[in-house]
Amino acid sequence: RAAWRTLQKAVHPDVAGEFAAAAAALVNEAYEVLSSDASRLAFDADREDWLRWGQNGKGAADLSLMDATPLSHWSGPVVSQSDGGSGAGGDPLDAVFVDESHCI
Repeated sequence: RAAWRTLQKAVHPDVAGEFAAAAAALVNEAYEVLSSDASRLAFDADREDWLRWGQNGKGAADLSLMDATPLSHWSGPVVSQSDGGSGAGGDPLDAVFVDESHCI
């Protein structure tokens, strides 16, 4: 219960804003599951199955739905290195950097 209160204080919409409502709902759902003996046993069994699946020929990277493959690419004109360019193409001042890890 103490962990739930600590998390709820951090993600409550009155504290963290209206967009935190989804996080607060997840914290409440986790509390409901983990506070009941029957649902806690089911959760632990599912968790053990999931961890065992990860150890049977699957690497840690397979346990995540995310990977590090960039979704974006340069779509500007290609300028070859022989033309005095970097090979990446276009004027570097026209490029925009997007930190894709923060776009989620």
